[in-house]
Amino acid sequence: QNDALFPGYSLRPVLAWVRATVWRFFGSPASSRSCIVAYGRQSETSSKPRTWENVLDAVRLTGAELIDFRNMYSLDQEVHAMMSAGLVLTVVGAHLANSLFMKPGSVWLEVSCVDLVAIQWGKAWYFLLEALEVHYIQETGKNCP
Repeated sequence: QNDALFPGYSLRPVLAWVRATVWRFFGSPASSRSCIVAYGRQSETSSKPRTWENVLDAVRLTGAELIDFRNMYSLDQEVHAMMSAGLVLTVVGAHLANSLFMKPGSVWLEVSCVDLVAIQWGKAWYFLLEALEVHYIQETGKNCP
């Protein structure tokens, strides 16, 4: 199947059950958020070269809400942010796991060095997002090898 990591095994019903269970537990967001959110690892101080240098320009041009997962101190904050997001603009990173909480039909747009990401991560994220029915778009950023 298209959403299978292994022949004959579908991730879609398993991930749909996990998502529905989490949504039931945390309920609807208390406040409405922007339907477009952006995360650019803006305050990154490690040696990881995954900071989106002009994320504030993207926020201004799209009307996105700038979020920082590292400043969300509870799982319910992350779940509610993703439940409300129709479009996430971001760079590559483990925060992609938060796509589990997005609604089907949402879009995860990632600015990265696409060829390097494919070498490091393979197709695993693609399969997971396909099973979640979240559209996964990768764009190559400037200064990629």
